[in-house]
Amino acid sequence: MKIEITKKKETSFLILFFYLSLNINSFAQIDTINNVEYSTDYKFKNGLYITFQQVLNNNPLPFERITNINKNDINWLENLLKRKNISFIDDNGIENNLSINNIWGYCNNNAVYIRYNNDFYRIPYIGKISHFVGTQTIRNNIGYDPYYGSYPGMYPAYETTNVVQNIIDFESGKIYPFSIETVQAFIVKDTELFNEFNALKKSRKKQSLFLYIRRFNERNPLYLPKNL
Repeated sequence: MKIEITKKKETSFLILFFYLSLNINSFAQIDTINNVEYSTDYKFKNGLYITFQQVLNNNPLPFERITNINKNDINWLENLLKRKNISFIDDNGIENNLSINNIWGYCNNNAVYIRYNNDFYRIPYIGKISHFVGTQTIRNNIGYDPYYGSYPGMYPAYETTNVVQNIIDFESGKIYPFSIETVQAFIVKDTELFNEFNALKKSRKKQSLFLYIRRFNERNPLYLPKNL
């Protein structure tokens, strides 16, 4: 594969590039008999995703098998997601408990959500490269005065919450920052598209991130199991 790189890449890009290049031939192995190309008409089943593989298989844990919820409660799903633990009946008919922190996400009414920073966020754009918006809270424990230095209790601690954009690798389910370096590392699998993107000036790259994600997904579609 010929790759034109005109600028030195940051370490984070090289690491991500190496990881993604391990699966560079995976696009050719598509089961078109049992799978279909993803579109917005695709129907995801309702339930919890304990693992990302359940997303790819469209086989979540059905809400009906969760034992510590009250379906008569109008806010049953909201209250379920606030719990520390989920109790459910597994495939062998045995009741299990699982920390909410170990859940990848869930689906309800054909909307897929991912757990990120101790909360759940909808994934509005799904493809080989998926995109969602979440929030990130940064805590500053103490203030600082450039003349007198910092003194415990002199400056109160405070938190700031920022809206952040993220990318999901829909082969592994891992989350990455929405950045030039990340997009470059993903679209390197499509040599023509990568070289086109890499030829842009940095300011233009930043403006075109979502455009190239969309084009990559159109050229390299996501396949999921057929709806039965």
